[in-house]
Amino acid sequence: MMDDSVPACDAPAVRLVLPFQRDWALFLDVDGTLMDYIANPAEVDSTPDLTQTLSALMRLTRGALALVSGRAIADLDRIFGLPSMPCAGQHGLEIRFPDGCVHRDDAIAHRVAALAQSLRRETAGMPGVMVEYKGLSATLHYRQAPRAREHLGRLVRTLLDPLGEELQLMDGNHAFEVKPVHRNKGHAIRALMAISPFSSRIPVFLGDDRTDEDGFAVVNALQGHSVKVGAGPTVAGLRADSPAAVRCWLRGYVAYLAGGCPG
Repeated sequence: MMDDSVPACDAPAVRLVLPFQRDWALFLDVDGTLMDYIANPAEVDSTPDLTQTLSALMRLTRGALALVSGRAIADLDRIFGLPSMPCAGQHGLEIRFPDGCVHRDDAIAHRVAALAQSLRRETAGMPGVMVEYKGLSATLHYRQAPRAREHLGRLVRTLLDPLGEELQLMDGNHAFEVKPVHRNKGHAIRALMAISPFSSRIPVFLGDDRTDEDGFAVVNALQGHSVKVGAGPTVAGLRADSPAAVRCWLRGYVAYLAGGCPG
């Protein structure tokens, strides 16, 4: 028999108030939701405790768990080492379904590639600024150069303008993200909710920034539970204080599903 126990919660002072149910489909953003932001996003890595929690949830929900992230699926696999987990990467531009098949929407990927190349050229030598090209989308990170925000915002808009209205600029957490406009996290959640094992369950989506708002809206429309992590305006119906609160709550959900605590 597999051991579904997880380490005790390390953040009892912060809570997500959402009573547990067994028929949930969980959708989880990564940066700022499962894990705290760090200066260099390329250095993000999971902890054994978090990976153990996600593995237990995969078993106990019978696979109704998916990561929904701006990161590429390959990067999510690097971080968590769970290549069988359903994932939506790059804001829904790539989706790995429960059967392992991956759908990639690369119709206008060449425009994103051109933008990323221009951004790298224009920001070369700017301390604390990093361009991340993910294949189908691109992100300009300025967490280590917050004073450059206005300049970088103007730069992205200037470079984006001649590429057409099919590309969308999203204002993330210390980042400007560019992707095709016709895909977002809400589309990804709808696609996964249309198939087993998600389709018979109530969706629960946890995210932290403006790029998660489309997902919140879809989950609200499906009469599920939307949870905003941290401060800021949102359409989400619930809030969690921090990633520590989310990790604590997920550990509690493992215990609940395993029969270790009441609902």
